[in-house]
Amino acid sequence: MVVYTQEQLHEFKKNFALFSGLSEILKVLADEPQGMNMKDIGERVNLGPYPRDKAILALEFSGFINKREIAGAKVYTVTEQGKMLMETINNK
Repeated sequence: MVVYTQEQLHEFKKNFALFSGLSEILKVLADEPQGMNMKDIGERVNLGPYPRDKAILALEFSGFINKREIAGAKVYTVTEQGKMLMETINNK
């Protein structure tokens, strides 16, 4: 499990605007504690497959979201670090 400092979270916040969909996907998943699959995420944030997949992979690799398989579907949820990042983003 990755643990970020507040300083690191602030750096992520600064760079979020550079990549399409990161904050939108994080917000959508934060509102869905049971998680969502890729297709539903893309529809909710209105992103095509390529930018959606790129953003999801970046968030997953960074430890802000988690992927698990349920009945053959990949379901994504926000991690504790993702929740901390959301708090940092919302505290302007």
